[in-house]
Amino acid sequence: MKKKAEKLVHVQRAAIRRLLFSYVDEKDLLHRYTMVTTKGSKDIRESLTYLDKDSLIKIVQKSPEISQELIDEYVEEYRYSSRPSFQLYLLQSLEQKLTSKKFITRFGKNKGVEILNTTLNKSDTSHKKWKELKFVDQIQIDPSTIELAFSYQQRYDYINPETEDTAFIFELKYGFVWINVDEKFISISAPLDSLIPVLTSKVKEAFGLYAISVNISNQIVGKLFNKESMKRTAFFHPNPPEGKPQKILIADSNMGGKTKHLAEYDGYDSPGSVYEERIDDEFYSTIGINCKKGKIYLTRQLKASQLRSWGLGRIKQIMAYVNDVYNQGESEEFWHTIGIENEPNLKLFTSSTEERKVILEVVKLILRCKKKKVSSIKLLGYKVEELYKLLRKYSSVVFHPFCSSCGNYSEIFCKSCGRAEIATVNYKQGKPKVYCGYCYEPHTQNGLECIEGHKITVESWYDSVQFIPLSAFTELVTDLINTYFPQTGFSLENESFYLVNDELVYSNSVSGKVMYKPSELEQFKHILDREVLEERREVLAKILEIIKEKCSRHSNEACMQCQHEKSLLCIMKPFVTFTEHYLHPHHGQEFGDVSFLVNLGVQDAVYVGIAKSYEKNPVTESSGKGREMIQQFIGKCMDERVNALGLIIAGTVDQGVIAMCQSLARKYNKKVIMWFYEEMVKVVDYAIETLGLDINNVKAEIEADNSANKKRGKSRTTPKTKKEKAS
Repeated sequence: MKKKAEKLVHVQRAAIRRLLFSYVDEKDLLHRYTMVTTKGSKDIRESLTYLDKDSLIKIVQKSPEISQELIDEYVEEYRYSSRPSFQLYLLQSLEQKLTSKKFITRFGKNKGVEILNTTLNKSDTSHKKWKELKFVDQIQIDPSTIELAFSYQQRYDYINPETEDTAFIFELKYGFVWINVDEKFISISAPLDSLIPVLTSKVKEAFGLYAISVNISNQIVGKLFNKESMKRTAFFHPNPPEGKPQKILIADSNMGGKTKHLAEYDGYDSPGSVYEERIDDEFYSTIGINCKKGKIYLTRQLKASQLRSWGLGRIKQIMAYVNDVYNQGESEEFWHTIGIENEPNLKLFTSSTEERKVILEVVKLILRCKKKKVSSIKLLGYKVEELYKLLRKYSSVVFHPFCSSCGNYSEIFCKSCGRAEIATVNYKQGKPKVYCGYCYEPHTQNGLECIEGHKITVESWYDSVQFIPLSAFTELVTDLINTYFPQTGFSLENESFYLVNDELVYSNSVSGKVMYKPSELEQFKHILDREVLEERREVLAKILEIIKEKCSRHSNEACMQCQHEKSLLCIMKPFVTFTEHYLHPHHGQEFGDVSFLVNLGVQDAVYVGIAKSYEKNPVTESSGKGREMIQQFIGKCMDERVNALGLIIAGTVDQGVIAMCQSLARKYNKKVIMWFYEEMVKVVDYAIETLGLDINNVKAEIEADNSANKKRGKSRTTPKTKKEKAS
């Protein structure tokens, strides 16, 4: 029986219970349960559900109905997960001439297990969900692939039916690592994602092998998986073409003959799909593909022999394509020779050598995507936290995790304000934090929910970061490619790129432009192309510092009268001189602080501006004025009457606020036009000239009105006298 016990340690409790229920009568089970536990049972099936593995094995030992052959069969059948998965990695060795033959010779005969366990024992690798991770055996499963099996104890929490108290048990579980040096891949099958970082770091430490996460591009999926077998797919585009949704999930049990209708989503990224897969001559399973994580998973359990045969075949197919994409194109010497790193515009745009390097890596990968005709590729050598520090100034950085239930990227529901407009990433005190973009309350990693109410688990805030380039970044990349690689070229109108974690995603579909500078629009050129002399500019600067959002006598009647007066007492009045904007009292319920029609090339669009008075310091996401502007911006994004919107302020606005507004506008299919300090200098100057006012008199009138406003405010807050209260 000792041999029997040793074998059953390698399978899950559910498999042992299945073995007992299949071959032992329930009356005999109850009797043997009592012998092993010294307890009775009202429901033997429920009692066995919560019984530990050692006790289950003891019951098997007391069951002569179960032969050694049956146990061997169950060990082979159920050793690995009931929902097996493969996390794929590109293998890079510190030893340049290492081959599979050398690796297997060096680490064969369980030497690999020994060195891995030595590295595991150097530090505590326990986790709240698991403990006692260790490698148990290894085999060579084909001439160039070695399998290293590991076990761990996984924690399960439950309510004890007898005491109704919270309790937990640990169950022994198994997974494996496949290493193939010749074909440059590492595949990890682990039931828990939290095991993956530990396993990859220990493989690196033990063998000098880097496991670089790969993405399974849409092109690879299209070549290797039959469209006729597709059951579900998702599409995502951070900046979709006009009138198209940002994300969409499509499911149909008979989708095979309908895939031609998906052509309208060409240019979209597909983060995940589900297919029906033939495992062997008689066995089928549903297979899921998480492209961004480089993960494939099955919904049915396979025997170990089936798992190895089918899994190795599929993985080798996929990694052959991945290796082809990642093979070096032009050498570093070529890039140095053309001198692109010394491009003046690149140096002017960036503030460090490291920023220039990563931007050039983006350029290289865009060129490689176009050459290899793939939609995505990893930035090798960069961790996501490094990319965040280098690119956050030039990108809209949002937290947009992958929801496995939705099969797509998803917004996060804020438990504080109930909204899910956007979650932003900030790096403070050495650690990343994710905040609700509306109420600025921080999210916590425990209890994250998508807008559909599905639970989402992330190991780090860096797991789900998207870098959507700001227009200046995109324009720089466009100029670099068109200057140094004109034969390849890059079109702002037809092409785009963004990053998901450390992966660049390229698209050649037509995406509508979101951000417009006022100077780009023909109707404003006569204002913004004007020259302002330095002496006059100094007075304008004083005016911008003191002009407020409302004057001392604001009301419906006063604003209607002011519409035609030659005066300039609020920040909205200048827009009357060159748009059809109508003045109205400044309060929280108006359609917009400033509203008028703008021409964006196709037809006139309703523009709403959120106006604020002068701010000396840059307006940030965490400042009171910044949060107020973002909240108002979100409100106007959801207003179907508004086609374009923006911020109006005589000051500087932090890139984070601009990036957030840009992301929100993309989500709600709006255009953005911002009016900041330099624009407002010329707007106010034009208004003074058009109204025929003396610039110094304007300054004096605003100062006098501000004094009147202060007196009016004080009179409203002065306590009433006894006589006033009595009346």
